[in-house]
Amino acid sequence: MLGPSYTNFTGLPHVLDAADLQEGLLANHFVAPAYRLVPTESSYLPRIRSTVELYRGVLERRPARQPPAARPVGSIRNDFDRALLADDKDQAERRFEELLQTGRLSAENRVFLEVRLLAGLGRWPQLAGNHALLRNLADLPLPPQVLVDTVEAIYRVHVEHFEANGDVAGAIKGFRETIATRYGRLFGTRRGLRRPRILKAFLLYELCQPAPDPSICADIGALLSGFAAEPFVAGLLSSVPHREAAAPRPMSAPALDEEAAADEAFEDDQHDRALAIYRTLPVTPKTLRRMLRCAREIGSAGAAVDVLQIVASSPPEIIGLLTASARETLDQLRVLSTPVAPAASTTGTEAAQDLGWVAWARWVVGGAPVSAAERVAREWAPSWDVDAVSGDQGAIEELAQLIGNAEGQAAGVFRAVFPALFEAFVVQPDSTSQFLKPLYTMLLTVLALGEGNSPDDLELARQLAEALLQCGNSQAEYRAMVQDLEELLGGSSSINTLSWAMDAAEVLAINPAPDLESRLRFFMKVLELAQTTSHRVKIAHRIALGLLCKDFGVEFPSILSAPEESTDPQVPRTFTGKRVSIYTLTEPAGKRAADMLRQTCPGLEVDINSDEVCTDRLAALARNSDVFIFAWRSSKHQAYYCIKNNRPTALPLLQPLGKGSASIFRAALEYLN
Repeated sequence: MLGPSYTNFTGLPHVLDAADLQEGLLANHFVAPAYRLVPTESSYLPRIRSTVELYRGVLERRPARQPPAARPVGSIRNDFDRALLADDKDQAERRFEELLQTGRLSAENRVFLEVRLLAGLGRWPQLAGNHALLRNLADLPLPPQVLVDTVEAIYRVHVEHFEANGDVAGAIKGFRETIATRYGRLFGTRRGLRRPRILKAFLLYELCQPAPDPSICADIGALLSGFAAEPFVAGLLSSVPHREAAAPRPMSAPALDEEAAADEAFEDDQHDRALAIYRTLPVTPKTLRRMLRCAREIGSAGAAVDVLQIVASSPPEIIGLLTASARETLDQLRVLSTPVAPAASTTGTEAAQDLGWVAWARWVVGGAPVSAAERVAREWAPSWDVDAVSGDQGAIEELAQLIGNAEGQAAGVFRAVFPALFEAFVVQPDSTSQFLKPLYTMLLTVLALGEGNSPDDLELARQLAEALLQCGNSQAEYRAMVQDLEELLGGSSSINTLSWAMDAAEVLAINPAPDLESRLRFFMKVLELAQTTSHRVKIAHRIALGLLCKDFGVEFPSILSAPEESTDPQVPRTFTGKRVSIYTLTEPAGKRAADMLRQTCPGLEVDINSDEVCTDRLAALARNSDVFIFAWRSSKHQAYYCIKNNRPTALPLLQPLGKGSASIFRAALEYLN
């Protein structure tokens, strides 16, 4: 406001001279620093005084700054989970830091959150190779989701290469040397988890024991029966020792040996193994107390029912010796084993842990406490049997209707646990089931009706649309899906949305369209968005839009056809001998991106790879390509590590934000420019 025009002010503090009368008084009454304004001309003095007075008045009238209100932890966690599902690394890490800054996480919860971040971003080696972290986790009671993330990381890093080669003996030997002897406490209880990698890892751990328990192996084998045709699973099951289950017998020397083995397993928190052995022994107050504790830690209705049957057949004098805590555990197991939908009782949250998604949704609609409903879904959803629900058309339709018709607090609960629903029914299944179509439709509608959708929400909507198209749709179903996409585009219409809109349009372009009119209407809105922001549309967008116009049979707008309007540099044309490799599991998108690159950059050699494991060809492309583009949203983790391990550090490895051809092409062109 004054500057050098009116004073000699330089911004540097003035050191007050205590020997000077005026400056000495100032030094006694005010706190440093002090600043000295000397007019460059005496006539400027009134202006300087009025300006300083104005500044003083502004300072006095300025309201006190209020610190920004901290967001609820649940809201931050919801955004964190959505970012992980959308593979948005930057957003996930920002939300991770925001959660830490709330100061409401215990040391254990911070470790659990770190595991979720690493697993959600697919950083399996960082998780499975962190010895200190795994030892720390082995000493903690792990929630089901953390156990899933940890064991899956171990399996992916230490077992999958044996599975790819069909080496069962090598897998058992390697698992024993690397995992079982170091982190055995991680496999104390499976907590009812049913995912194939988790089941195979727990079966491997049991096979690594000096005396594998046939009952544990049989339970896991029954859950793996759908994969019995796979050579690796068949090899694991054939390695299980066959032995008839031992019946309860009088206490003898062999029984004492088995009781010692059960006690050792119990003290090591190997609850599955301890319960399996205790069930074969004569019932005593000690063994009964420990069986109750094991069943509570396992947390499944099956384990609760087994122990309750033993309790029912035990002598009254033994039951009478149970401690107060044991009787409390007994009451918890009775609730856990009760086959009643939680909707019948607002206090039966323990029952919801084992009844699955449909029963949980009934409970929510029936008036479940919000915090309890969200906690149960987040903690226990990984152990719910998704395959059983996915194969039951009636159950899926009921779940979709419960979500779609929910109001008030129930609707808020479903929005809060949307990431868990998406993970269970969109990410987890290996293949898309026709029965899941009503649920996919409802989840897409939930996103379309939401306010202020984030870029992560848009990406989840695109994935849902792609899953719906793989299921096949009637004309009415297709029209409703496209209408939801239009709602999302209209609610987030900006240049930042253009890339997502083009990827969504490409999904519609390369899949069957029962209703051509609605598909064309969506693309025209994408084209309208590009025209209204034409001054900011880059060359890569223009070229990709040109190809989409051909797909939809639309004339390319002239306002987008003049590359000189773009601020992008001119595309270089000397690419002879240069080689670009594209990795994507979405082959149509890879081929379209390759065609655009060849058209834009004559002389450029473009290779496409979709290998799901590390092959010699994929490794050679990673080593020798001048530019390697890895579409990580459409990839296998084994392929990523193959590329990363073989890629020279001096050569670029590009990872586009999307999985469509526009995103792949844009990443390549921006680098080549």
